[in-house]
Amino acid sequence: MEGAEELAESLAAPELSPEELLEAAQTRAEIRAAIDALSPQLRAAVVMRYFYDLSEAEMAEAEGCPKGTIKRRLHDARSRLRRLLRLHDTTANAPETGAWVDR
Repeated sequence: MEGAEELAESLAAPELSPEELLEAAQTRAEIRAAIDALSPQLRAAVVMRYFYDLSEAEMAEAEGCPKGTIKRRLHDARSRLRRLLRLHDTTANAPETGAWVDR
């Protein structure tokens, strides 16, 4: 169902070329793969903050931990995502790509 919604949104944006639509879809897939590579705690922090738009206080309450812990998880998650996406970008043209490894 999610793919159908994305397709409908893409078709509703006629100002984008087919190449731009493909690039946007690839970027979304890369971001999803990087999020999936995070630990469960960091992935949960990203999903709650950026997908469910919860505040840090709401996240802390839901997780049963201090707000400082949430801030740290978000910081760590953003750092790892940055590294994973940079790693993917630099290896995109390498012959053996596809594995998401946080080094």
